[in-house]
Amino acid sequence: MVPPESLPLAAASGLFFAIIGVAYRYGEDRRTRPLHILLVASVLGAAFFGLRSLGQWTSAPPRVWLWGLAAAGTQYALVQLLWVGLRMGPLSPLWCAMMLGFVPIIVMASIGLGEPLTAMDLLAVAAASGCVVAGAFKERPGPENPLSHTRRWRRKLIYGLVLLAAMLLNSTAGLAMKYLNYAPVGLDGVSDAARYGDVFRASLYLALAGLLGGQLVVRRRFGAPLGWALGLGTIAGVGSVAGLWTLSVASAGPAALVFPLSNVVSILVASAASVTLFPERADRVWFATVGLGVLAAGLATWPALARLLGG
Repeated sequence: MVPPESLPLAAASGLFFAIIGVAYRYGEDRRTRPLHILLVASVLGAAFFGLRSLGQWTSAPPRVWLWGLAAAGTQYALVQLLWVGLRMGPLSPLWCAMMLGFVPIIVMASIGLGEPLTAMDLLAVAAASGCVVAGAFKERPGPENPLSHTRRWRRKLIYGLVLLAAMLLNSTAGLAMKYLNYAPVGLDGVSDAARYGDVFRASLYLALAGLLGGQLVVRRRFGAPLGWALGLGTIAGVGSVAGLWTLSVASAGPAALVFPLSNVVSILVASAASVTLFPERADRVWFATVGLGVLAAGLATWPALARLLGG
């Protein structure tokens, strides 16, 4: 049975997450890297969920905060990759690839949690792969690319690998939330996510803030306009905190329904913002990339949605 709040909360989380992508792209033109924006957002998230989790840490099983540390590590790796991706191409293909992180979640939920993997899910994997391939052909707007034919193809291959890595890295936090919703505590059957969700989120943000802050300490310079970092970081922080909380609650529903719904909303909102707010052209490659991303999410969502509508 799908909890009635799962679908609207999943859609809302996609909208909130899209705000983060817009903040990243906006900061790129203002010498403000995703690292600086996410550092501010992580501090805000750590403060918010840290206060909410007070008194829960001593009773929370280690798997809760260990999942938080794992998610923080992959998010730290992802934010390093984002800077590379935004320098190689526009926002839309990168964000589409990130939001296709539901593909590994569906596969792992099928293998480890026994959720059904349908033919539609397999088609969704194929569409997601096509989205990454199409995205690799999307170049940043600007002057004609002077690279030779061989070097341009090498760049497309590297960019495609960047998009694939972004998809895989962005799946860990969702996989953690899914697992914690399957880990009941005690005889009452209440899941770890329901009881200790704030501990998971606080540990994720605390560890991520520590990793990002430590990187800047080692560099001995902040390297970005403080005003833009604080402003965009606050915007991204609101999107991140609200998105993670709504998705955590929504993830009590089937992974094959909740995560694709969240991600398709995020893909559509971020891609629309990319062509309206930034100089990205909605050309054939853009439509192919976004279309395949939406198709992948739609294919993955349809079996669970059909079962829901069929009662």
